[in-house]
Amino acid sequence: MVPARHGKEALGLLRDRKEDPCLILTDLMMPQMDGWEFLGALEAQDVVITIPVVVMTATSSDRLPPDKRIIKKPFNLDTVVALVKENCGLPNGGPITKAQTSL
Repeated sequence: MVPARHGKEALGLLRDRKEDPCLILTDLMMPQMDGWEFLGALEAQDVVITIPVVVMTATSSDRLPPDKRIIKKPFNLDTVVALVKENCGLPNGGPITKAQTSL
């Protein structure tokens, strides 16, 4: 797991990565670059488009991204852990250890 404090930092980490992350978890409300700007920047980078993106938000707006998986806040941690396991499981389908999830 590689955390970022805001969208600009996340884009820098993605740009400098040595391998693709298995999942991107983001919020719509972030400092410096909000989730909408971050999602727009991701869409502009063709190479990143294949990475699953999950948006966590308390927003009840009809303006939520229609093509992204949404987790409404407050959310159950088991839901997030299940998403990580679904997208970041071991190649042989084995269990993910606590050290691998850092949750």
